[in-house]
Formats: sequence, structure tokens, C-alpha cells
Amino acid sequence: VSLIIGTTTVTGATNGYFLYNNAGLLGALPVSGIALTPLTTLYVDFAIGNDTTGNGSISTPYKTISKAVTIGNATAAAYTLEISPNSYTDTTITITQPCVIHGNGATYTLTTLTLNQFFSVYDINIVGNVVDATGSLSIFGNFYDVNVLGNFTVNANGYMSCINSSFTGNGASNGLITIGAGAVFSVNDSVLGAQVANYYVRIVNSGTLYLVGSDLFANDNANYAITSSAAGSAFSGGTSIVVQAGTGGGVNISNGATTN
Repeated sequence: VSLIIGTTTVTGATNGYFLYNNAGLLGALPVSGIALTPLTTLYVDFAIGNDTTGNGSISTPYKTISKAVTIGNATAAAYTLEISPNSYTDTTITITQPCVIHGNGATYTLTTLTLNQFFSVYDINIVGNVVDATGSLSIFGNFYDVNVLGNFTVNANGYMSCINSSFTGNGASNGLITIGAGAVFSVNDSVLGAQVANYYVRIVNSGTLYLVGSDLFANDNANYAITSSAAGSAFSGGTSIVVQAGTGGGVNISNGATTN
């Protein structure tokens, strides 16, 4: 599907829905009337950027992702980050406005990336933990061509999808990927691999895991590749589940949970 956008004058409501496709977030769709609100684009370049004198433009970019996120969050609107290929390091980052990140092959090392809003990320290596929300918000996010080394949590009622990506555990126990109450994690054409962990994927409280054309494996220190309880569901299509010398077997289903 192609969408060609020309010059548009908009009046009316500003609250509504966000439009996005596989190329990222397109803009805002008001409740009354149709409009596409241009995104704020902020540029980050570790080599030539400056967090003090930069303004986030392509010619005077910011130096760090944290600075760009702080500015983007303050816009109270959707924004895009264009990241130049390099290595970036932060501690804890929280996304509070709808955000699209184009990583262009960059590596981003941080302690925790917390998502409190719609989040879409492309072509980046994330070293650290990703949490979709700290509260009861329903968070929607997409990961394309992304490599994550760290734990990944989809909290209550969240929805996360990944395409052509890889998720690898960082050694923390009790699950690399945790899917919470009413949450969905959809995995397409991707690789999920546990390192030293008790479980690879933990599905709790009616969470759902969709695996399509993907590979899920646990190494010789993992008890289960998948563990599911409290009516959680694991769906597998065109997927291989491999446990290499695991001590507890490949899939643990209990307490009314189902697998198809």
C-alpha cells in the first residue's frame, strides 16, 4: 500500500489515533476530520553532535540519544529519531511520547528502556532491558531488524511485535521475555535464544505468545524454553523449539494454560 501526502491545512480536533505502516509512524488522525500531522525529526550523531550547542537538526545534531529523547518527550507530540551509525551509552531512558527510532545499524547500550507510549524501532542493536510500561497502560510497539541483548517485558495489556529480529538473554534468571496479563508478544521471522536463565519465555496471567517462522532455543543451563501458567497461551507456526541439554524439558504448561 502506498500513501502519498501533499500539503494539507488542518483544523479541528488534535486528539485521536496515530497512523503508521511498516515504514514508521505517519502522523495523527483526529477524531473529527482527517489530517496528517508532520512528525518532529531529531538527529543524533555521536561523532559530530553536541548536546549543548546542537538543536537536533541534520546539520547540528545532538550527541546522545538521551538528549534527543528528552527534547522529543517535551514536544508533547510524536517524534522520530534518526541515529547515525555509532555506539551510544545511557543509563535509564523513558519514552513518554509516541516515538520512532531509525538506528541505521547503531549500537545502543543502556540499563533499561521503558516504553510508556507507542514505540517503533528499526535497524539497531540494543544492549539492555526493555520494558513496555511501568503501569497499566496498553502499549503498542514494533521492532524491525533489531537485535536485543537483555530481558524484555511486555506488561499488562501491552502488544509488541518483532520482525526479522533477534532477542538473546543477558544471564538474568526467570525469563528473558515475560508476557503479562492480557499482553501479546508476536514474533515473526526472528530468533529467540536464552543464555544462562531459568526460563526463556514466561507467559503469565493470560498472556499470549505468537511464534511464526521463528526459532526459539534454550541453552544447557535453561530449565524450559517456554513456561506458561494461569491460562496463558503459546502459539507456534513454522517454528522450531530447541532445548540443548536442558534440565527441565522444552515446554512447561500448567494451570489451565494452552499451546497450539
